[in-house]
Amino acid sequence: MANLEILVSELPALIQSLKLTIGDSNQIMEQIILINNAQEQLRNIKKLIAQEFKFENIKCSAIATLPRIVTVASVGLVDPAIAEKFGNSKTKISLTELQSKIDIWIEWGYFLQAIAADILSDLQLANQINSDINHLSLRAQSQRIAESLKINLDFGNSNILQRQIQTISNFQNELLQLRKKLNYIFNTIKNSHSLLNILLGVSAFYGKSGFTLEWLDDDHELIISSEGKFQELTDILNDCDFFQEQIAALIIQGDTLREQAEQAIKRIEPESSKEAIISQHVVIVPKFSTQTIVRSALIIASSLLILGFGGWKIKEQNLSLTQEESAIAFCFCFSVTPS
Repeated sequence: MANLEILVSELPALIQSLKLTIGDSNQIMEQIILINNAQEQLRNIKKLIAQEFKFENIKCSAIATLPRIVTVASVGLVDPAIAEKFGNSKTKISLTELQSKIDIWIEWGYFLQAIAADILSDLQLANQINSDINHLSLRAQSQRIAESLKINLDFGNSNILQRQIQTISNFQNELLQLRKKLNYIFNTIKNSHSLLNILLGVSAFYGKSGFTLEWLDDDHELIISSEGKFQELTDILNDCDFFQEQIAALIIQGDTLREQAEQAIKRIEPESSKEAIISQHVVIVPKFSTQTIVRSALIIASSLLILGFGGWKIKEQNLSLTQEESAIAFCFCFSVTPS
């Protein structure tokens, strides 16, 4: 009985190892070994319980005895979605009930191994999961874009505004791609009948955050954990609806910012055009050095002197011609006068 009590006390940690973190192939193969070990220990516990029952039946064959009661130790998990798998700190079950639970846990281990084998044997599926691990989760992507769209527009500089408009457009393109990805995730999880296809949608949803298959039952469907948070598939679909609304709001926010920036540019550009027109009517006087001014003055003075001298010479020549013409006329008149 001592060995049984020791093994039962180790149940919480043992059962917690019955899970499969979806990641790269090496990680999955390592987990298969851990699941095999956990199943082997569960079989040992089941054998010891059977021996305990046999011993009690032989010892008290004529006396009706109550089944031995054991308390399942706390596993530090109180989420109702996984209570069926782990129990909680105050759960008491009989050895008969414990036997039934062990059968369920061993069966769950087989299920995880089958999923792991399917992933490892499907190269395209494994590559897609490996690719998803390199991208941010849907939540992280939307948060990053939301923070990036908190832009303080520079209403006084058209060049900066143009760059800000381009930045906003880039983020809006990312949002459109994110919405397309979100539609794929939602439709894949909701409409697929193959668990492997559903896991592809879940993988795209969690991305770099990763996820682990924790439990599967009729009441709570598939239970998944990521970064310490437990979710059912229905919870993931609800998150998809929330992110759809958030993305739509961010797109509208981007449109508003871009419209404000474009209006600001329209106000700035007419003022710049007026300044350009005014500058075209202003006569720009070139700057001259003192040497240039003196040299120009000398040239002008020389020109005037030459022109003056030339004009005087022309005038002198004209005067001489006039006098000569007058003398010739006088002589002519004197010669033709009758005696």
